Amino acid sequence: MEISKLPYPQLKHLMAFSSVHSLILLIGFALLSIACEMENEIDESQNILPMIAGQMAGTETAGTATAGNEQGGETEGGDRNENQCTDCAQVGTWYRFTSLGLEAIDNGPHPVIAVLNSLWSADVNSHSLNVLFEIRAVDGDQITMGAMNAAWVSEAEDDYCVMPETAIEFIFTQNACNMSNTVPAGINIYAGSQEIPKNCSPQGEATNAIPVRDVLLSADFAPDCGSIVNGTVRSAAIKRSALENTCSCLSPVLSSCQGIDPNFEGNNFGECGGCNQRYSSLSRQLNSIQELTWECEVDGEQSVCIEASFEASRLSFTPPQCP
Repeated sequence: MEISKLPYPQLKHLMAFSSVHSLILLIGFALLSIACEMENEIDESQNILPMIAGQMAGTETAGTATAGNEQGGETEGGDRNENQCTDCAQVGTWYRFTSLGLEAIDNGPHPVIAVLNSLWSADVNSHSLNVLFEIRAVDGDQITMGAMNAAWVSEAEDDYCVMPETAIEFIFTQNACNMSNTVPAGINIYAGSQEIPKNCSPQGEATNAIPVRDVLLSADFAPDCGSIVNGTVRSAAIKRSALENTCSCLSPVLSSCQGIDPNFEGNNFGECGGCNQRYSSLSRQLNSIQELTWECEVDGEQSVCIEASFEASRLSFTPPQCP
């Protein structure tokens, strides 16, 4: 290349000064140009955190060892998953459902799901609907929990009382953070205060509560043990007779349900005796929107199938029992 045609004017003088120096400078500028091009290249490969990369390679990093100790000791190969959540199941610990939502009725969508989920969400937030888990026993990977309800007491946060008569026990098997039951159990859904239950069934299988049976659950402890997440009602059912004999007040305002009247003889359909005019049977409410197909069976009786999701938070206190 002729000196007069070099792109950098300052090089004209350098090239004229010494051919050796000019050769060195040209090589230097070439290397610098290559380095700049390499810096501007975008690395589109997937980012891998150092701790995860160490685990993938079967090595233990300092961060992994620390996490393993916090969760119950170091694990071989730096894999802390097996030791996560091992201390979450503590006898005497209580969890309250912070969400409960229907996913399917009779194995599919049903127009009433959105309505009920909206009402349940409001009732959970106002402490009118309180589903509780109490850890009662721990034996190896077996966790015994009592599933029960609490009744609303006042507007104050967490002011509710436990109704022991609603309790049904679950036996969960824990694997790392996950727990599930293989032996079906049940949950009685009570809502409202003791004086004003939102479900009314004075002579029902579960007094003033919805009896949900053949319940199979799966859920995860959060690693900090402060909540139960990814809760799934894998399967459950409500008997046809329970839906027919349980009446419900669907008002979001608890006081408007007025409480039950033992002298009430029944509504225009001859239902809900012992409740009041504000209640109607769950069976009628569901079927008036879309006919149920009774896809499940409980104790030889036609039943409606249910799938749902839930989450719960650990309580910082032991809720008192209702008087």
